[in-house]
Amino acid sequence: MTGLDLDTGRPIIDESTAPYSVTESVLACPYLLGGKNQPSGVYSPDTGALYMPLNNACMDLWMSVEVAGPSDSYDIRFEMRHVPGVDPETAPVGHIEAVSASTGETLWSYKQRAAIYGSLLATGGNLIFSGDIVRRFRAFDAQTGEILWQTILNGPVSARPMTYSVGGRQYIAIGAGGVTQGTRFLEITPELTTPSGSNTLFVFALP
Repeated sequence: MTGLDLDTGRPIIDESTAPYSVTESVLACPYLLGGKNQPSGVYSPDTGALYMPLNNACMDLWMSVEVAGPSDSYDIRFEMRHVPGVDPETAPVGHIEAVSASTGETLWSYKQRAAIYGSLLATGGNLIFSGDIVRRFRAFDAQTGEILWQTILNGPVSARPMTYSVGGRQYIAIGAGGVTQGTRFLEITPELTTPSGSNTLFVFALP
């Protein structure tokens, strides 16, 4: 789909990405879990910016010769791949983009090899929290994108961080562990590994 017809509201389909063959694949970007997907972005009223977790990957699609069953995704088969033209050995997959809500200008961009499949959190202290599939949980400077703090959790992060205050002290909570959809990105970054870990809730106190 490339957009919506303004008169009818119906989707405009790009036929070049529709798989009609069982032997010849077509390229579709982004990958079904890529681009801006389920992990939530966040808006900070203090900076006037939107912060979005993104994952840069494509997929080859082709039709299946078998009838789809309850556990199958329609009658289509796919294989994840990197974006054409990049070095598959080094290309970054996970991105965080900071964009001005008033102008659309990109304020800063953070890129890394591992996919970022956790939602973001903005605090009133100009921090952006984010987790990834290789267990890293980080705090970024909301103005510059600089990594101010990071730790390694017990498993991949795909949850939504939250914050609360008790007795005048602010805390950040995040769940990690288990197997998440985001770990599918390890297929195109085979040098990265991550244990599943047990489902665990971590809570950190801010200074």
